[in-house]
Amino acid sequence: MTGTCPVHPSVTLVEDTSYDVPREYCPRCESDEQSGSERQAAAPSGTRPLDFKAQRDAESASWERADPKAALIERRAWNMWLVTLPDSDDAHLVTLQRDHGAVVGECAIAASGEQCPARKYNNPEEPCAHQCTVRKAAFGGIEDVYGDVVAIFAADDVGTARADYHIESAMADGGRRGGEQ
Repeated sequence: MTGTCPVHPSVTLVEDTSYDVPREYCPRCESDEQSGSERQAAAPSGTRPLDFKAQRDAESASWERADPKAALIERRAWNMWLVTLPDSDDAHLVTLQRDHGAVVGECAIAASGEQCPARKYNNPEEPCAHQCTVRKAAFGGIEDVYGDVVAIFAADDVGTARADYHIESAMADGGRRGGEQ
């Protein structure tokens, strides 16, 4: 036990070592002691699920403005893209990742770091056009500026992917395998 829950400060986090990589969790968050809306109301910005389906079904301005084939999409990190829409002067840093199946993330103006105006002045629970662009690109198998297919990864998979990469690097370094002499 190493800390307290950010949502429930009175609850001490519990360490779970039953997985390959130990994790800490809040028993209250993992139980059904609170309704989903109560949990989400206390969650920090960027951790609430973004409802892309509702944007699509409502044919919102953000959804309609998002055109991944016309936009410039450049991956900056495993969960971050620099997105420039054709009708915009500003590039935006979009973060998106899967958290227990739901897509969560933020959007900020790259030059200033300020929150995206669409999320700042409208409902911050709704994805902006920049986030919709990355989501559409991931769904449609569209490539970024480097020719890589855009994909939204799960936060839980990142540690495993990094570990696998280092193992493969060690095996591919020209060392001898299987006791060769």
